[in-house]
Amino acid sequence: MSRTGRLIALERAAAIARSANDRRQHRGAEQESLREARWAIMQESMSEEHARLVVEAYAAGWQYVTSAGYRMPAANLLRRCLDTLHRSDQRWPDSEIRQEVALAMPPEVAEVYLQHQDALPLHNCEDCGYRVPHPYFEQCPLCGGRVGWNAYWHRHKDDSRTF
Repeated sequence: MSRTGRLIALERAAAIARSANDRRQHRGAEQESLREARWAIMQESMSEEHARLVVEAYAAGWQYVTSAGYRMPAANLLRRCLDTLHRSDQRWPDSEIRQEVALAMPPEVAEVYLQHQDALPLHNCEDCGYRVPHPYFEQCPLCGGRVGWNAYWHRHKDDSRTF
């Protein structure tokens, strides 16, 4: 292959790489914008103190197992918030739950996550679908509905399905 042919091939390869990089950057910017919008929704439901703890723990990198602060109560709250933000991609079956409900982190729920490292959102409200940490709530902190294992799906969907 001639020198000119090699240059043309290199220019094509560089253009393809630039195009792929531009697409990745665009998707990254879209994802960041979506995360910021979700965080804004979540933050509306939080106390100022809890939101501050989450922001500080995130800035300190406490969500990572290798972080010295990983076992801190604020790190546990941060991880639950990040899990909620990630889960709210609106994939089925969560797509039926209103985003304001799916992203909520009311103060009483945040307090459970701060005080109990083992708390996980394993139950949900039969009325609104909000996920709450088991076994700390018998009633939904958002709407007052009963909570339990797959309570929303058992009430609103075919009980024969396994989730």
